[in-house]
This record gives sequence, structure tokens and C-alpha cells, in this order.
Amino acid sequence: MASVRLQLTNPASLADWCPIGLPALSMDRCERSSLGVRWIWALLVSAMLFAWYSAPVAAQQNLRISVMTTQENALAPERIVAGSFDRQFLPAVDGEVLRLKGGGNFVHWLRFEFELPAVQDRAPGAQWSLLLDRVMLERLTLYMPRADGQVQTVQEGFFSPQSGDSALGSRFAFLLPHELQGSTVVYASVRSRASVGLSAELVEQQDYHAMDRRSGMLLVAIYTAIIVLMLNALALYVALHDKPYLFFVGLSASVVLLLAALNGHLYAVPGLALFGWWGVLGVFALAFLSSAFLVRFTQTFVELQTHSPDLDRVLTWIWYALLAAAALCLLKLHDLTSAIQSTGTLVTGFTVLLAAGVALYAWSKGAGPARLLSLVLVAVVITLWMRIGSSLGWFSPGYATQYGFQIAAAVGAFLLSVGLADRVFVFRREHDEVRELVEKTDVSLQSEQNRRQFVDGLRESLRTCPPGDMVWLTARRLLSALRQQLPTESTGITAVGYRGFDLLLSDPGEAKERYTRLLAARGSTLRGICRTRTPVQASFEEAAGDDAEQAALGGKFAVVPLTVARPGWGAVMLERAAWEEFSPEELKSVQELCDVAERALDDALSQAELRKRAEIDPLTGVYNRRAFDAMIEKLFERALETRQQIAVLFLDLDLFKQINDKHGHACGDECLRAVCDAARRELAAGDILARYGGEEFVVVLPSQTPDQARQVAERIRASVAQLRVESEKGVVKMTISIGLAGRGAEEEDPQAMIARADKALYVAKRNGRNQVQVAPTYGQGSAGNNAPPPEVPIGF
Repeated sequence: MASVRLQLTNPASLADWCPIGLPALSMDRCERSSLGVRWIWALLVSAMLFAWYSAPVAAQQNLRISVMTTQENALAPERIVAGSFDRQFLPAVDGEVLRLKGGGNFVHWLRFEFELPAVQDRAPGAQWSLLLDRVMLERLTLYMPRADGQVQTVQEGFFSPQSGDSALGSRFAFLLPHELQGSTVVYASVRSRASVGLSAELVEQQDYHAMDRRSGMLLVAIYTAIIVLMLNALALYVALHDKPYLFFVGLSASVVLLLAALNGHLYAVPGLALFGWWGVLGVFALAFLSSAFLVRFTQTFVELQTHSPDLDRVLTWIWYALLAAAALCLLKLHDLTSAIQSTGTLVTGFTVLLAAGVALYAWSKGAGPARLLSLVLVAVVITLWMRIGSSLGWFSPGYATQYGFQIAAAVGAFLLSVGLADRVFVFRREHDEVRELVEKTDVSLQSEQNRRQFVDGLRESLRTCPPGDMVWLTARRLLSALRQQLPTESTGITAVGYRGFDLLLSDPGEAKERYTRLLAARGSTLRGICRTRTPVQASFEEAAGDDAEQAALGGKFAVVPLTVARPGWGAVMLERAAWEEFSPEELKSVQELCDVAERALDDALSQAELRKRAEIDPLTGVYNRRAFDAMIEKLFERALETRQQIAVLFLDLDLFKQINDKHGHACGDECLRAVCDAARRELAAGDILARYGGEEFVVVLPSQTPDQARQVAERIRASVAQLRVESEKGVVKMTISIGLAGRGAEEEDPQAMIARADKALYVAKRNGRNQVQVAPTYGQGSAGNNAPPPEVPIGF
């Protein structure tokens, strides 16, 4: 079927399109390989080629058009339609788009002249339609002649569509009367506040319906895709509270509203038709809003603040400026329509280019998602300029120029949703990492708490433990702590020359035989591992049978060396099933626990050594006066609680001053040491010998009566009497005097007992020295001696 096409343009008109900002897409999965990037390019190019070649082709009819511009209400429409001013119409050049200047006082009159086939030459039901681009016209009135000589008037408006229009129509369609044939002239008046580019064509009605269905399906797919992706992003934002999702929701909403406004479909939707009240300014408000969301989305998506804080601050100011421009448009200042149109076109176009440049910059700084953002924005810029070029007459109008920009927006939104969905995986990975870190932190805190409790308990136990039992106590507590901290089959400690001890302990105890066999078979290997001072895990074998056949122990062992000076060595060993291994973290925790246990043991041993040095007389090697005072209090208190005997001996070296004066102090010191050695040989394990001062010594005999104590004292006296000490001036012979006292029945502290022993010593001195004198004890002493103490010369 034949068709006629007219193209109308105006050089000042760039307002029939409105550049929008397409969001930056994050698609880490696509950008991980060049194959993914090539696939995206192929998708975009295929969409463009499809749109370019999918337009239905209709045969052209000879359509001539001319235009006349007048002031509003300057000429009567009846006279213009009657042909009175046909000479004033200027013919348009074929193949060009008519460009109509915007303004509230202009009315553009269009005169269409074409030839229609005779009615009898048409197919049954064939009818022609005059199509004009659906651009931002305030009012379009068409005057069509009828066969009866009357003129039929039809009025349309971009912002106030008629109820009979197609809901998704892409053209203003005027159905010509069926009876029109031959040479026909149709007039139209156009009023627009914005400068627009207009093209027209004459097609058969059935061809128009095919075109309308095809464009409607395409636009429905575009709107639906963007809305669905927007809702998906909204759900993700509610779940994740990630800002790129929020700005993508705002960007998608503003873009779909803008596309619907540019196509004229927004004003046919109930509720949203209120945007028609703002007219052209409402369209530019949406353009500024979408550009603002593009800027904000670009900032958050490529994490610009991380890569360039200064550029991020600049874009933030641009975001606020674009929001202010959108608000200015909503003030409905119609006198500024032309300025807003020109400025808005440049600003929004600049915004898309700026966003693309920022994406490329972020890409160069290592922001992976910026690569996909750059790709999408480049596609948007190309399709956008294709539409601009169409309005300027650079390209022939078609599906590529009319819908390429909208297809790019939809495809870009899809790619963006893929990129945003990929952020879910990133978020999930980060969430898992954070959760794992929290779990590790909790485990670490629990381990630290257990370690602290272990150390505190160990130190408390070592504080009251005899020095000879400290190593064994530390090893046993360490094994118990390791069994609680780590799941193991068994644990053991083996050491040679560890703080002067050889150890082999296990938990449970029945595993000791297993460790014994292991040491016999692999002792040298273990010793070599301990020399490295590095924790390792290994599977060992033990020699089995007389023929030394190798039999697998069937377990995985962790060997953690202890700090032992050579040639000694030692290690903590932990056993698990053969298929279970120890993690590096577990080996580290065992090493740390061993270290703190060894430090606690070293501290306890050092403290014990310091206490011993503080309690020992450096000359004689026996306890000093301070240690004696502390010990006698405890021993006396224990005797009271258990109702046992206790006795004290006071020893004094006879004529010690003469020995110092005649043989020298060095000889005197040697005599004191000899006396202490002789006294120690006569004492039992629980007895205490201390230097009380000068040549005086004191002996504490727990659980002994005065009669038993006297026997000990006599042995000490006799042993000292046999001593001989060589000096430069001859051999020195010594004797000692001893005073003895037992606990009295009424005594509550040891001081009275010590005082009685001291007085008994003076009695021994006065009675001739080299003797033992027993202080009378009321209720104590020898059997049957219950009489009150007698009066003695020394004042008892």
C-alpha cells in the first residue's frame, strides 16, 4: 500500500527528546572475563540493529507541506482553512524535519496537500490516516474537508490526550474521511511552549495499526522491565540497606516516568496525569531528577569517596544543584520555558558524559564495577545522540532513532540489576566473613578467658606448692587444660631434664603405656622436632614385636616443643584420629598455653628461690630469725589445733667470743657452720633449725614431748663436743649449752615457750656450760609431772 511521509524540523528544537541519566551498572560476574564484556556489547548492538530494521515499510505517497507562523488570534481560522492565505504558506523541503519555535504567542499553521486514490480503486475497507509525531505540543487542531463541503475539526494535545487515543500510541493519528479522494488539502494549527521537531506521514489504516501494535509491545516491555527491576532493587534495599540499591530505585522510577512523559503515555495514567499540569516544565523536572539520581548512584556504586574524595564532594554539589533545578521547574515559570529547555538539554547531556567520565576514572583506579558502568553509559550516550541527530536532521527518523535510547535504558537497567544482584553475593560473602570473624573473636575471647582462668588457678596453686612439686603440678594442670580446650583422643607431656626433672604424664592415665612405646620407638625423632622449637603435626609409628615390624599407631599427633635447655628436651603431644588434623590456629593456641604455663612455673620457681634466699642465713645455710618467727607461729597454731606436743631448743656456742679473739672471725664463722652441720645431722625431716642471732641457734621439734626433745638435745650437744676445727693457731674444740622448753598447758602463743627455753639456756650457762637444761612445764614434760613449777634461782 502507498504511503506519504513528511519531515518537519526546527533548528532551535532539541526538546522533543530529554536526555536522562542511566544508572551505573555493577556486574562483577560479567566483568570478570572479556567474554562477558563482549556478550554485553553483542546484546546492545543486536538490540539496536533489531530496532533499526524492525520498522514496517510502507510505500510513499506524494505529500507536500507548507508552513505559516502567526501571532495567536491574528487570523481567523475560517479564512485560513478557506484558502485565503495560501500564498503566505512557505513550502517545506522534502526529507527534512520541520522545526517549530516554541512560545506562548506563536501559532504555526501547517498545510498538507496530497493525492488520494479514487474510492473505487481502493481495497474494500481501506482508509488513510495522517500521522504526526507525538511531541510536546500544547494543542494540535486538524481541519479536514468533507465530501459535503464542510470542515471537520479534530483537536489533540500532548499533555491532555483524548480518550479515544491509543494508550501506548507513538503518533498523533487522524483518520481521514473515507469519501476523500483525489487532490486533498488539510490544514492544522500547532501551539507549543517548547521548540519541537515534527515529522508526518500518510499511511493506510491497517499499516498504522501494525506499527502501533509493534511500538506498543516494545514500550510495554521497556516499562515493565524497568519497573520490575526497580521493585527488585527496592526489596534488596529493604533487606540489605545498601545505598546503591536505594539510588537505583530512585533512578529507575525517575527514568520510567521520564520515558513515559517523553512518549506522552504518562498523561493517560490516572493519578500521574497530574504531571500534565506542569506541561513541558514537568518533563524537564523529571529530566533533572533522573540526572541527579544518576550522579548519586555513580558516586555510591563505584565507591568514589574511596578513590577520590575531592571528586566525590564535587558530585555531591552537582546532585544538590540538579535537585534544585528540578524544583525550579515545578514552580511553573512558563516565561523561562525556552531558557530551561536549552539549559536542561545541555546540563542533562553533560551529566551523562560526566557520569561516564567518572566511571572511566574509577575504572582506572581499580574499581571493578566501574567497567560495566562505563559500557552502559557509552551505549546511552550513543543512542541519545542518535535521537538528537534525528531531531536535527542528521539521521532519517526510524525505530533506531526513536526507540534506541529507550531500549538502551531498559537494557542498561537489566545489566545494572545483574550488577546489583552480584552485590548480594559480595554482601553475603562479607557477611559470612564478618560472622566468621565474630565467631573467631568469640572463640579467641573464650580461649583467652580459659587461658586466664588456667593461669590464675595455676599461679594460685603454685603459690602454696612446695618447690619440689611445682613441675609435676604444672604439667598435670596443663594436660587437664588442653583436654578441655581441644577435642583430642589423648594428651601427654614428656621431658628429659626439664627444670631438673624427667617427666612422662598422660591424660587419660591409661594412655601412658602408648606414649612409652612411642618414645622408645621414635624418641630421637621427637627430640629432633623439639630442637626446632616449632609446633608440628605428624603420624608416628612404633616398633611392634621382636622382629621390629612397623605398626601404625593410627593417630595424628601434634608435637609442641617445650623450652628446655640442652641437652634436655621436652614436648606436649596431642593425639587425634588419623583422618583428623590440627589447624594452625589450634597449634598456635597450644603453643600459647604451654608458654603461659612455663612462664607461670618459672615465676613460681623464681619466687620460691627468692623466698628461700630471704629465709636462709647466708653464713650457715639454716633458716634466719625472720623465717623462724613465721614458722614457729604456724607450727604452734597447728599444735594447738591438733593438741599435739611441740618443743623448742635454744643452742648457744660456749665461749664464742674467745674463739673469735684468739683464732679470728673466719675461724669463728667456720665453727658456726660446723655446729649447724652437726645439729642438722641429728634432726628429723620435719624439724627446723634456725640462727636466732650471733652464736645462738634455735631448734623447733614438732610433735615431740620435752623428754623426747631432751634426747635430741643431748645428741646435738655430744656431736658438737666432738667437733674439731683447724685454724692457723691450732685446733679449736667447741661445746654448746642448750635450753629446752615444751608447750605449756595454758600457753596460747609460742613466745612464752621461747622465753622459758631462753631462761633454761641461761641456767645451763650458769651451771657450767656444755649441758642441757629443761625448763619446768606445768602439765607437760615427763610423765606424771603435773606439779606446779618449782622456784629456781634464775627466776622462774
